[in-house]
Amino acid sequence: MDTETIELLQMQFDQINFLFDNELMFIRERWFRDAWKFGIAYSKKFGYTTVAIYIIRRGEQGTYYREFIDGDDYESVISFKDGTNDINGAIHKLVNGFIHSFFNKSFVDPSILPTVSLEEIAFTFLDLVPRICKDYEKEGYPCVYYKDEESMANLIRIWDSMMEVAFEFANAEGIRLLDPIVMLASCNSSILAYVEKFRFYASDPNFRRSTFPFDIILKGAFSYNLFIQTIAELKKRSVKSVKRVWKHEDYLHFSDDLHGLTGLDRIETGFMIADYNSNIHKFFAEIGPCYLEVAQKLFGKSNEKFMLLGKIYFAYSNDPTFCYVQIVEKGERFEIIDNNDYKRLEMIADKFQEEGKKCFCDPISASSGNLYDFRDGLYLYNGLTNLLYLSVCNISV
Repeated sequence: MDTETIELLQMQFDQINFLFDNELMFIRERWFRDAWKFGIAYSKKFGYTTVAIYIIRRGEQGTYYREFIDGDDYESVISFKDGTNDINGAIHKLVNGFIHSFFNKSFVDPSILPTVSLEEIAFTFLDLVPRICKDYEKEGYPCVYYKDEESMANLIRIWDSMMEVAFEFANAEGIRLLDPIVMLASCNSSILAYVEKFRFYASDPNFRRSTFPFDIILKGAFSYNLFIQTIAELKKRSVKSVKRVWKHEDYLHFSDDLHGLTGLDRIETGFMIADYNSNIHKFFAEIGPCYLEVAQKLFGKSNEKFMLLGKIYFAYSNDPTFCYVQIVEKGERFEIIDNNDYKRLEMIADKFQEEGKKCFCDPISASSGNLYDFRDGLYLYNGLTNLLYLSVCNISV
């Protein structure tokens, strides 16, 4: 390496480690607890440049920067054709990759979440239980847990009962990777005996989960690890019971509200219109204060740098199109303001668009992927995750 390249790598080494010691400490504490420093590997061959980030672990010798060797252990790697990027740009992409992966593959630690978010996570699990055993289904409401409030004792017993039969199944089949909910909800006749065991265990107030001499990896659409830590945090806070946060779906009757509607006017959410609108307004009442609370805990001393600022005014139509208007203005703190006058805000939004200001007028169902992520029951948790991601990426709302 020439002197200029070495100096550039030294500068990037300082910058990366400053970030992970300060602004990105929350990623380091979750993913790289044994890291002492982050080193940079570099090579330039055959018209291509390769840059990688690796860990120098505590108690181990390691160089701050080194030649990139294919097959070595790296946390992240990027290659580009000479002239299309540079070391600064490559490092920027690698760091952004860590941030993106953290919020997509990891999860926000339940220890910093407000209790209402923990209750939301708990009921996401409870609403999956009727798929395993119809004894827990609310009459007239498919795939809805039969209570709107459940004791921690019953919640834990249901979870432990499911895990008991999951271990029994894994032991019998000789497997160590399992999605217990999907396994127990399957229509396979060989599973019925395990469903009966689940029913028996869960209904026994004296049931205690066994200790197995092996572990299983829980993997599936449901975030098992998030739920496990949520239960631990609820116990730590001495919570005695959890309550349903959101109005639930009504698959048998929601189409009555949409009678006579077709095309884009008929957006089938599974909710009654009044319940869906109730959830929307409750979501925006909760998300602002929850974001401020969680961001301060997650970012620590860097929270002032990351904190989103501005006012979001929103209003929704009260018809089955679920259209919303959102206007963003500058402000000294993050606020979300519920404006009930949809038509008036729509007129303001039209004027804002003419002036090139930020505003949105779209069906809420088309908003997947940003703040308004109404999927899988984790409305508040997904909204918080997306806001935190915007904060770290320094993207204005």
